[in-house]
Amino acid sequence: MQNANQIWGVFAKLKTAQQIEILTAMEKAERDAKTRNGFIRSTKDLVKTCYANSEVGATTAFEYLPAPGRWSGEELYKMGDKIYL
Repeated sequence: MQNANQIWGVFAKLKTAQQIEILTAMEKAERDAKTRNGFIRSTKDLVKTCYANSEVGATTAFEYLPAPGRWSGEELYKMGDKIYL
């Protein structure tokens, strides 16, 4: 675990642009290798899930409207509208 802490310390000290460059290269390498459950992909999925299930995500970005009757998936969507769950 000491080695991981040393690596994280070095990464944390980099400038934001350098951090983004490293993470982007890691993501591209995963995509090129066609890895389905790589570190970057798994981390992004976890962040999205946590955000969607948080109070802020559930009330700001998403909106739940229970609709009686049949469901129609042909609703028009305008950019900026909330996503309905």
